[in-house]
Amino acid sequence: MSKKYTNENQILLPRMLEIYQPTEFDWMYTPVTKGSIWTIHHIYEKHCGGDTTLDNAALLLKKSHQLLNILESKNLDLYFEWNQLFMDINVSKCPPTDEFIREMKLLKKRLKNLFMVDNLIFFLFYM
Repeated sequence: MSKKYTNENQILLPRMLEIYQPTEFDWMYTPVTKGSIWTIHHIYEKHCGGDTTLDNAALLLKKSHQLLNILESKNLDLYFEWNQLFMDINVSKCPPTDEFIREMKLLKKRLKNLFMVDNLIFFLFYM
C-alpha cells in the first residue's frame, strides 16, 4: 500500500474555499471556469519565512498565480499592491466586498496596461 502525502497547501485550500466562498472569480478577478484549478499564493513567500496560514494566503486560480509570479519580476510595486489587497481581504475573513472587487478591477486594469507591451504573455495566462 502506498502512502498518501499531504502538504500544508492541501490542508489550507479547502478551509479558504469554505471561508471565502469564491464562485465567480478569484482574488485577482479572474473568472472561474469549469476547469479552473485553485492555488494558494503565499503573501510572504515561504523561502522568506512566510507561513502557510490563513493570514498569509490568497485564493488564486492557477492562471492568476502564474501571472502574479511574472509580475513580481516586472513591477514590484504593483505586485506589492496586489499582496496588500490580499492581506486586507484576509483581515475581513469573509468573501470580497464590493469595495475589494472595485480594487481588484482597478489593479487588473493596471496589470493589463503593464502587459500590453508583452501582449502574448498577458493573453496566454490571463484571458
